[in-house]
Amino acid sequence: FTDSDDEDADLATRLENIDLNNAEAVWSLLTDAERAEFESLVSSGDVAKILPVWTPWWCTKPASLIEEVNQPESSATQSTPEYPTLVPNIPVFYLICTVKPSPCIEFNMVNTIAAYTFTSRHYNGEPEHSAKESGSCLMQLSDNLNHNTNFSEADLAVQAVVLNAVNVRPTYHTFFF
Repeated sequence: FTDSDDEDADLATRLENIDLNNAEAVWSLLTDAERAEFESLVSSGDVAKILPVWTPWWCTKPASLIEEVNQPESSATQSTPEYPTLVPNIPVFYLICTVKPSPCIEFNMVNTIAAYTFTSRHYNGEPEHSAKESGSCLMQLSDNLNHNTNFSEADLAVQAVVLNAVNVRPTYHTFFF
Protein backbone atom coordinates (compact mmCIF):
# COMPACT_ATOMS: atom_id res chain seq x y z
CA PHE A 1 0.00 0.00 0.00
CA THR A 2 1.12 3.53 -0.70
CA ASP A 3 0.09 6.45 1.48
CA SER A 4 -2.66 7.29 -1.01
CA ASP A 5 -4.00 3.73 -0.86
CA ASP A 6 -3.97 3.85 2.95
CA GLU A 7 -5.88 7.16 2.91
CA ASP A 8 -8.46 5.76 0.44
CA ALA A 9 -8.92 2.63 2.56
CA ASP A 10 -9.30 4.78 5.70
CA LEU A 11 -11.94 6.96 4.00
CA ALA A 12 -13.77 3.89 2.71
CA THR A 13 -13.79 2.44 6.24
CA ARG A 14 -15.14 5.68 7.72
CA LEU A 15 -17.90 5.88 5.11
CA GLU A 16 -18.75 2.16 5.20
CA ASN A 17 -22.15 2.37 6.95
CA ILE A 18 -23.05 5.93 5.95
CA ASP A 19 -25.83 6.91 3.56
CA LEU A 20 -23.78 8.57 0.82
CA ASN A 21 -26.84 10.59 -0.22
CA ASN A 22 -26.76 12.32 3.17
CA ALA A 23 -24.29 15.14 2.47
CA GLU A 24 -24.15 16.29 6.10
CA ALA A 25 -23.26 12.82 7.37
CA VAL A 26 -20.52 12.41 4.77
CA TRP A 27 -19.16 15.92 5.40
CA SER A 28 -18.98 15.30 9.15
CA LEU A 29 -16.75 12.26 8.59
CA LEU A 30 -14.21 14.06 6.43
CA THR A 31 -11.00 15.36 7.95
CA ASP A 32 -10.18 19.07 7.81
CA ALA A 33 -7.65 18.34 5.05
CA GLU A 34 -10.25 16.39 3.01
CA ARG A 35 -12.79 19.19 3.39
CA ALA A 36 -10.23 21.78 2.32
CA GLU A 37 -9.23 19.66 -0.69
CA PHE A 38 -12.88 19.24 -1.72
CA GLU A 39 -13.61 22.96 -1.36
CA SER A 40 -10.50 23.74 -3.40
CA LEU A 41 -11.64 21.38 -6.17
CA VAL A 42 -15.10 22.94 -6.22
CA SER A 43 -13.84 26.53 -6.26
CA SER A 44 -11.30 25.79 -9.01
CA GLY A 45 -13.86 23.93 -11.13
CA ASP A 46 -11.81 20.72 -10.97
CA VAL A 47 -14.50 18.73 -9.13
CA ALA A 48 -14.91 16.65 -12.31
CA LYS A 49 -11.57 15.03 -11.42
CA ILE A 50 -13.18 13.16 -8.52
CA LEU A 51 -16.56 12.42 -10.10
CA PRO A 52 -16.92 9.64 -12.62
CA VAL A 53 -17.98 11.07 -15.97
CA TRP A 54 -21.24 9.60 -17.25
CA THR A 55 -21.18 8.00 -20.67
CA PRO A 56 -24.62 8.29 -22.28
CA TRP A 57 -26.20 5.14 -23.64
CA TRP A 58 -26.19 6.62 -27.14
CA CYS A 59 -22.37 6.90 -27.03
CA THR A 60 -21.70 3.32 -25.98
CA LYS A 61 -20.91 0.63 -28.45
CA PRO A 62 -23.32 -2.30 -28.21
CA ALA A 63 -21.82 -5.66 -27.35
CA SER A 64 -20.87 -7.74 -30.33
CA LEU A 65 -23.25 -10.51 -31.29
CA ILE A 66 -20.26 -12.58 -32.38
CA GLU A 67 -17.75 -13.82 -29.84
CA GLU A 68 -14.38 -15.28 -30.73
CA VAL A 69 -13.84 -18.60 -29.03
CA ASN A 70 -10.12 -18.23 -28.29
CA GLN A 71 -10.37 -14.70 -26.86
CA PRO A 72 -9.51 -14.13 -23.20
CA GLU A 73 -12.70 -13.70 -21.20
CA SER A 74 -12.01 -10.06 -20.27
CA SER A 75 -11.76 -9.05 -23.96
CA ALA A 76 -14.67 -11.12 -25.15
CA THR A 77 -17.07 -9.96 -22.44
CA GLN A 78 -18.37 -6.49 -23.08
CA SER A 79 -20.90 -4.64 -21.03
CA THR A 80 -24.11 -3.85 -22.82
CA PRO A 81 -25.32 -0.26 -22.63
CA GLU A 82 -28.29 0.51 -20.42
CA TYR A 83 -30.94 1.74 -22.83
CA PRO A 84 -33.95 3.53 -21.41
CA THR A 85 -37.02 1.37 -21.14
CA LEU A 86 -39.64 1.97 -23.78
CA VAL A 87 -43.24 2.55 -22.93
CA PRO A 88 -45.16 -0.53 -24.08
CA ASN A 89 -48.09 -0.43 -26.50
CA ILE A 90 -47.49 2.99 -28.03
CA PRO A 91 -50.23 3.47 -30.62
CA VAL A 92 -49.33 4.34 -34.18
CA PHE A 93 -49.39 8.14 -34.55
CA TYR A 94 -51.96 8.32 -37.35
CA LEU A 95 -54.42 6.39 -35.17
CA ILE A 96 -54.33 8.94 -32.35
CA CYS A 97 -54.10 12.11 -34.45
CA THR A 98 -56.31 12.77 -37.45
CA VAL A 99 -54.62 16.10 -38.27
CA LYS A 100 -51.50 15.94 -40.41
CA PRO A 101 -48.54 17.14 -38.29
CA SER A 102 -46.66 20.28 -39.24
CA PRO A 103 -43.54 19.70 -41.35
CA CYS A 104 -41.48 21.54 -38.70
CA ILE A 105 -42.27 18.96 -36.00
CA GLU A 106 -39.18 16.90 -36.79
CA PHE A 107 -36.95 19.97 -36.36
CA ASN A 108 -38.76 21.02 -33.19
CA MET A 109 -38.09 17.51 -31.85
CA VAL A 110 -34.40 17.96 -32.73
CA ASN A 111 -34.39 21.17 -30.65
CA THR A 112 -36.02 19.41 -27.70
CA ILE A 113 -33.79 16.33 -27.94
CA ALA A 114 -30.64 18.49 -28.21
CA ALA A 115 -31.72 20.36 -25.06
CA TYR A 116 -32.47 17.05 -23.32
CA THR A 117 -29.09 15.64 -24.38
CA PHE A 118 -27.28 18.68 -23.06
CA THR A 119 -29.25 18.64 -19.80
CA SER A 120 -28.53 14.93 -19.27
CA ARG A 121 -24.82 15.49 -19.82
CA HIS A 122 -24.77 18.62 -17.68
CA TYR A 123 -26.27 16.69 -14.76
CA ASN A 124 -23.88 13.79 -15.39
CA GLY A 125 -26.64 11.37 -16.36
CA GLU A 126 -28.73 11.98 -13.26
CA PRO A 127 -31.08 14.89 -14.03
CA GLU A 128 -33.75 13.27 -11.87
CA HIS A 129 -31.65 13.96 -8.76
CA SER A 130 -32.07 17.69 -9.39
CA ALA A 131 -35.45 17.58 -11.09
CA LYS A 132 -36.37 21.24 -10.59
CA GLU A 133 -32.99 22.53 -11.76
CA SER A 134 -32.70 20.12 -14.69
CA GLY A 135 -36.27 20.91 -15.79
CA SER A 136 -35.39 24.61 -15.69
CA CYS A 137 -32.22 23.92 -17.68
CA LEU A 138 -34.19 21.99 -20.31
CA MET A 139 -36.74 24.79 -20.64
CA GLN A 140 -34.06 27.49 -20.88
CA LEU A 141 -32.22 25.62 -23.60
CA SER A 142 -35.15 24.54 -25.79
CA ASP A 143 -36.76 27.46 -27.61
CA ASN A 144 -39.46 25.09 -28.82
CA LEU A 145 -40.51 24.19 -25.28
CA ASN A 146 -39.92 27.62 -23.77
CA HIS A 147 -41.18 29.97 -26.52
CA ASN A 148 -43.03 27.63 -28.90
CA THR A 149 -40.47 28.47 -31.59
CA ASN A 150 -40.74 26.46 -34.80
CA PHE A 151 -37.61 25.42 -36.65
CA SER A 152 -37.25 24.78 -40.37
CA GLU A 153 -33.85 23.04 -40.30
CA ALA A 154 -32.09 20.62 -37.95
CA ASP A 155 -28.92 22.74 -37.84
CA LEU A 156 -30.87 25.78 -36.68
CA ALA A 157 -32.62 23.73 -34.01
CA VAL A 158 -29.30 22.52 -32.57
CA GLN A 159 -27.58 25.90 -32.91
CA ALA A 160 -30.38 27.49 -30.89
CA VAL A 161 -29.59 25.13 -28.00
CA VAL A 162 -25.87 25.91 -28.21
CA LEU A 163 -26.55 29.67 -28.26
CA ASN A 164 -28.86 29.35 -25.27
CA ALA A 165 -26.22 27.33 -23.42
CA VAL A 166 -23.67 30.07 -24.01
CA ASN A 167 -25.96 33.07 -23.48
CA VAL A 168 -28.50 31.97 -20.88
CA ARG A 169 -26.13 30.10 -18.60
CA PRO A 170 -22.49 30.79 -19.47
CA THR A 171 -21.33 27.85 -17.33
CA TYR A 172 -23.44 25.44 -19.38
CA HIS A 173 -21.37 25.66 -22.52
CA THR A 174 -18.28 24.14 -20.91
CA PHE A 175 -20.18 20.87 -20.55
CA PHE A 176 -21.59 20.92 -24.07
CA PHE A 177 -18.46 20.54 -26.14
